[in-house]
Amino acid sequence: MSFKDQFFPRHSRFLPGQRAINIGLRTVHLVGLVVLGVSILTMEGQDLRPGAAITVLLSGLGLMGLYIFSNGAWLFQICGQVVFLKLLLVGAMALWPGTAVVLFFAVLALSTVVAHAPASVRHYSIFHGRRLDHLS
Repeated sequence: MSFKDQFFPRHSRFLPGQRAINIGLRTVHLVGLVVLGVSILTMEGQDLRPGAAITVLLSGLGLMGLYIFSNGAWLFQICGQVVFLKLLLVGAMALWPGTAVVLFFAVLALSTVVAHAPASVRHYSIFHGRRLDHLS
């Protein structure tokens, strides 16, 4: 089997228990995001920020791994591209702490809009100029 066929299957793959893993990672991710938001929005939460940021990062990377395993086409879809944009915005929070509140809400808005967009938007590829469900 070629690299392309292995990494970009024609039909998405699924792990046993993938739905439970996905829900668990999303739950941990949201809890970390809430704690990170509290630490950004309040001075009292400053000591929470590093742990929350690591929780959000690791759970987010776990979710990315699931999506890429299912079908590498995710990397080219809007939903995947927005994740990379959100990582850049989180990195910008670390570099410019004064922008953290605005960037936090930008990440939250991007997450909400893309998560609730129709599949035709989430699966659209700016690289291919069309909806991309798999690489042929």
